[in-house]
Amino acid sequence: MKVKDEVETVDDPTKTISFKVLTGAIRDNIIGFKLEVSDDNIARWTVAYTNAAPDDYLNLLESISKTVDNYYAQLN
Repeated sequence: MKVKDEVETVDDPTKTISFKVLTGAIRDNIIGFKLEVSDDNIARWTVAYTNAAPDDYLNLLESISKTVDNYYAQLN
């Protein structure tokens, strides 16, 4: 599943990045999503959606989370 997104906001103090979905199969159902990283490097995703089963996108978010996790693991 290919999706084009755009970073809407970056808030360094809260370690939050908000994204807006621009194109892709999920465009009609996903309003946007947000990634927050806590001080102990735990990532939390928030997804705003309409007319969709949230389970449809869990695999996508799991894949992104693993990629981010692997990236930060290589930095340490």
